[in-house]
Amino acid sequence: GYFMAATPHCPSEPLRIGSNGKYDEVDTNKETTCEKWTHGACPNMVSFPDYPCLVNCVADEEGCAAANPQTPAIDKFTDPHLCVSCEITACKRCTFVAA
Repeated sequence: GYFMAATPHCPSEPLRIGSNGKYDEVDTNKETTCEKWTHGACPNMVSFPDYPCLVNCVADEEGCAAANPQTPAIDKFTDPHLCVSCEITACKRCTFVAA
């Protein structure tokens, strides 16, 4: 399942997206971030493929890709701790139509 995708040293429990860009522990509703929750070991957030309101904490881009193949990269300029579809934000907004 989805919980197995996290790298071994990262927790498999998800966080829930809360308010103001913060994250909440699912069991306690305590506000946190992946960086705080994992003491810096797994600072990046990757959303679940089928449940975008839940995130796993991963260590790096490899963890992003393993947890959600649709978000294998980190855009270091826009949000250095969020797994996204590509490293350059512009590619998410542009579409190419073959003539």
